[in-house]
Amino acid sequence: MFLPVFSHFSVLATAITSVLSALLLLAVSRQLWTFRWTITRDKECKLPLPEGSMGWPLVGETFHWLFQGSSFHISRREKYGNVFKTHLLGKPVIRVTGAENIRKILLGEHNLVCTQWPQSTRIILGPNTLVNSVGDLHKQKRKGYQIPKGWSVMYSIRDTHETAAAYQSPELFDPDRFGFERDETTVKLWEIYIIRGRDSSCPKPLPPGTMGLPFLGETLQMVLQRRKFLRIKRQKYGCIYKTHLFGNPTVRVMGAENVRQILLAEHKLVAVQWPASVRMILGSDTLSNLHGPQHKNKKRAITKAFSREALENYVPVIQEEVRTTVTDWLQSESGVLVYPEVKRLMFRIAMRILLGFESKQIKTDEPDLVEAFEEMTNNLFSLPIDVPFSGLYRGLRARDFIHSKIEENLKKKMENCVDESKHRDALQLLIDNCRQNEELVSMREIKESATELLFGCYETTASTATSLVMFLSMHLDVVLRVRRELREKDLLDVYSHDKRLNIELLEQLKYTGCVIKETLRINPPVPGGFRVALKTFVLNGYQIPKGWNVIYSICDTHDVTDVFPDRQEFRPERFMTTSPSTSSRFSYIPFGGGARRLSKWMLAKIKKGRYYEERYPIVQ
Repeated sequence: MFLPVFSHFSVLATAITSVLSALLLLAVSRQLWTFRWTITRDKECKLPLPEGSMGWPLVGETFHWLFQGSSFHISRREKYGNVFKTHLLGKPVIRVTGAENIRKILLGEHNLVCTQWPQSTRIILGPNTLVNSVGDLHKQKRKGYQIPKGWSVMYSIRDTHETAAAYQSPELFDPDRFGFERDETTVKLWEIYIIRGRDSSCPKPLPPGTMGLPFLGETLQMVLQRRKFLRIKRQKYGCIYKTHLFGNPTVRVMGAENVRQILLAEHKLVAVQWPASVRMILGSDTLSNLHGPQHKNKKRAITKAFSREALENYVPVIQEEVRTTVTDWLQSESGVLVYPEVKRLMFRIAMRILLGFESKQIKTDEPDLVEAFEEMTNNLFSLPIDVPFSGLYRGLRARDFIHSKIEENLKKKMENCVDESKHRDALQLLIDNCRQNEELVSMREIKESATELLFGCYETTASTATSLVMFLSMHLDVVLRVRRELREKDLLDVYSHDKRLNIELLEQLKYTGCVIKETLRINPPVPGGFRVALKTFVLNGYQIPKGWNVIYSICDTHDVTDVFPDRQEFRPERFMTTSPSTSSRFSYIPFGGGARRLSKWMLAKIKKGRYYEERYPIVQ
């Protein structure tokens, strides 16, 4: 009876004894392993070895290093500092961190140290490779520690970057720490070269600001950072500053009074001049690039294409497209990505009411046309370098494809007799006006005008409509008030096929119009306008040299104006009581202003987009 109990006790005691013996053996062997490397220190040097741990016999701390990765280095650095000893890959190693320590190691090549990769690396790559060239080994004394002859020295690049005093908050990803201003000599020479272009006869200084890199200027920063770039510049330099964009020295202007002086000085101090890439892609004979009598004649013709009578003819087409699209959205089982869907909707509307494309043709050509138009608009503002794979090159190829489709559609329309009772598109009205005035118009001019109309209607309207949907989703009280107004006008059943909209009904929607105005105030579809100085003039105490570009900023002007209290808040009711024109007509300029104010054809975009924008809250 006692034999089994004694037997179990004996087995347990034996197991415990074995474990204790093994642990004792490991502890002793580890101490002997550490002692073995301690006695190999150079007796002639009185400095101690660096702090650290040599790990286990033979394997050292190799497994810790392989499995823990960067956390191994971090924990050792925090415990022992920038210099510590360890044992890796069969060799005693001193790991070194810190700019000054690494400087001594790298500058001590062939004098104190030489390159020697781990044995496995030398075996695999071969002894005659460049990285495995060896020289005499020596000892090094530095920083209060000795590094014995024959020991490996590993300098840590990553740890040095993390501890470098040159970088504030080194753990953060901040590309701005390597700002372009670091190459001070080149940048200063570039700025001196540009500043020499100032008008010496004018005593006023140039506006504050920077000119960026040679030739590129600050184009890349503006294209990549967009609103952030503009906000940083405004906070740093104020409402007028100089920069270099799209290959030209530029003065950026904001604020109602400054913008007023620029816009009212058309043909006197400044003239319209868009970047070279815009002129090359859209064409030199478009409305935005014409001057003087040519601009007036073209504007008069386009205005007739967007008269009240013409707008009345466009509304049924818009209503049909919106009704069909929203119905498809409601029947979709998945969610709707608003911006791409709205862009496609606006593109179809523009193709029909502006260019006269038939619905069947749009369905066939829409994917390719949308892709080409996206490519064109994405590269509209680019460096004026027409070489393969450049932005301008891609924009021009996309424009040529769009022109080919427009020409194909025009030839079809010319071959067929035009039904006078049928909807007449804006391009047809523009052509008819030229014929009535006995003006010769080439196919190239027609295609350029059509592309400009399409550009003005497509991207900006889609952006505004998407912004409005976003604001409505964030302000349900506004949605309820819009619904109430629609109910009062008997428009809640607008999706009924027997319910027809017209301009008169749309003009009665006062609060809904205020919602759209507030959307345009916070997110204007047109960021600004381009001008060129015809002669040197003074603006707000700074000189604007002749030949320099001037950009008046719409979004920044809306941001800095004092006309609207609580500017950051979405409050449509502000337009029910206060009209910006009574205080400052240039405090609210979503589509520009002055002699070049985008006239009815631009306002027609809002009329056109308004139908969709008003209807969307009902869908919600």
